[in-house]
Amino acid sequence: MLYVVELRSKYGESVLVEVNVGKLESNESFEGEIVVARDITEQEWIEERLRKSQEKYRLITEETNDLIAIVDRNGEYVFVNEAHERALGLDPKELVGKSAFELFHPDDLDRAVQAFEEGKENGGKRGIEARLECGDGSYKWFEIQGKVLGDGRDRPERGLIVSRDISERKRIEERLRESERKYRVVAEGSSNGIYVFQDGEFKFVNESLTEMTGYSREELKSMNFLDLVHPDYREDIENWTEQALTGDTSGLTEKHEFVALRRDGGSVWVQLTPSLIDYNGRPAIVGNVADITERKRAEGKLRKSREKYRTLTETADEIILAHGMDEIGITYANKGAAKQLGYEVEELLEMNLYDLLPEGEVEKIREIERRRKAGDASVYRVETKALRKDGTVFPVKASSKPISVTDSGKPEEVLVIARNITSRKEAEEREDFLHSLLRHDVRNKAQVVRGYLELIEDYDLPEEVEDYLSKAEEATESSVGIIEKVRTLRDLSETEEMKKIELRSLIQNVIDEHEEVFSESVFELECEGEEIEVQGGPFLEELFSNLIENAVKHTDCDKIKISSKEEGDMSKVTVEDDGKGIPDDIKDRVFEKGFNDEKTGGSGLGLYLVREIAENYGGSVEVKDSELGGARFDVHLQKAE
Repeated sequence: MLYVVELRSKYGESVLVEVNVGKLESNESFEGEIVVARDITEQEWIEERLRKSQEKYRLITEETNDLIAIVDRNGEYVFVNEAHERALGLDPKELVGKSAFELFHPDDLDRAVQAFEEGKENGGKRGIEARLECGDGSYKWFEIQGKVLGDGRDRPERGLIVSRDISERKRIEERLRESERKYRVVAEGSSNGIYVFQDGEFKFVNESLTEMTGYSREELKSMNFLDLVHPDYREDIENWTEQALTGDTSGLTEKHEFVALRRDGGSVWVQLTPSLIDYNGRPAIVGNVADITERKRAEGKLRKSREKYRTLTETADEIILAHGMDEIGITYANKGAAKQLGYEVEELLEMNLYDLLPEGEVEKIREIERRRKAGDASVYRVETKALRKDGTVFPVKASSKPISVTDSGKPEEVLVIARNITSRKEAEEREDFLHSLLRHDVRNKAQVVRGYLELIEDYDLPEEVEDYLSKAEEATESSVGIIEKVRTLRDLSETEEMKKIELRSLIQNVIDEHEEVFSESVFELECEGEEIEVQGGPFLEELFSNLIENAVKHTDCDKIKISSKEEGDMSKVTVEDDGKGIPDDIKDRVFEKGFNDEKTGGSGLGLYLVREIAENYGGSVEVKDSELGGARFDVHLQKAE
């Protein structure tokens, strides 16, 4: 019989002994037992360690998420851990005895077989990334490591395969690749230069950057990017790049404007917008480079224009102010304004426009500003008065125009230019006085002359003297007529309110006023055409009166025809006669001030006055040949709305 007993040694140590007890047989009559004892302490220790190791191995293989399997020389499973069921949905027991290659995706099978055969032939470890089929027919990505297990005589006996699920990593990598593809499409389609900079070199540059710099992609990737930066800006760009690549972006500017150097020796102004990114797991800089050369040129021109404008405004004698729309606060004042208004420039910048107006003028300007706030961006010209710091007032002629507007088109800042017209006003007052004096005295003298001429007519005078008397009367009437024309020209320069005027009635009034003249001559007057309303004022009668008088006195006509009709937004009135007409060589000159035909005489003011009145009402006048045989005047006037 075999026993295992624990004995105590001479030194008190526990010893495991295997005891084998057998019956002793002999030819003699002696009987007994034979006992064989063997120390198995070390063997038991080894077997215990083996049991613990196997248990530990079993726990590791069953609890790990990695797929652990052992295959024979033909690639068939001899051991499969439970992770196969968790990861693939396959029963480990059913896998034993099957070929491991049955699980590989068809596109990965050749690589798997090649790695297996190389392992058997050369030993060592082999690794691939491949897809394994799940129980539901889907596939998962695994990182597969294989190791040959020998038979103790350096001959491959089995293979250990450890597979780790990398499906999530593959999905992330695919999304990253897709993102990179999209970024590349966007980058290549951008008109701006795009680059990725890492490890002191360009990792990526788009086509626009090559066009901007004149370098090819290969040239850019092989050169120091600072060689593209003008020396005046290199230090700033280099410092920004070095700090950004450390991951510390605190205090760094978001955009840089600098001069970039081209391959052909030229240069371009660029605006660089760099950003720190993670590229292949490490910091990199992606840069967006915009060509701003044209903008810089425009800015340069604008600076020169502003400098010129500032020089002009600062040296101008006129009052030049700018104001915002918030309480009409003054935002700019030139030295001319300070001088004429008696303030310092700094004082004016603390005031608003209304502070510079006397009380009676405020409402006039306030109405304009109300229109401005409603979106009116028109140019306004007004005559008003300005108030000095010392309280004195002086007349000004001012114009205002918006110099900046909001996104909705409403004025945001308005420029005002005002000219001191004190001298002009004083001259006008003197002119008014002299003109009044002239009209009064000349009229009085003319009346005296007319009275004496009438007394002379009572005497029996020779025929030749009567002719002289007639000419004297005509000269007297002409002098009075000249004064009236001068008065009309002067009044035209004053602002006049436009109104609707019915043409037929107006022309008929002119005819009626000249009825005595017409009745003494053999004239036929016609006023034809539909009833038309035009924009005008009281001087329209003066216009047609002058045309009719011109026909009566200077053309030797027998018939005058007046007609009217509409032409689009305008109305045309034609005054024509059957007289001797106007020669072609002087048609362009008859409207000049002071022009007169020596044959017909005259003051040279009549037709000039016709043109001035027509243009003052937004119209025009032209002269042609009439089908009646004489002259034809076409007067174009704006139709009333």
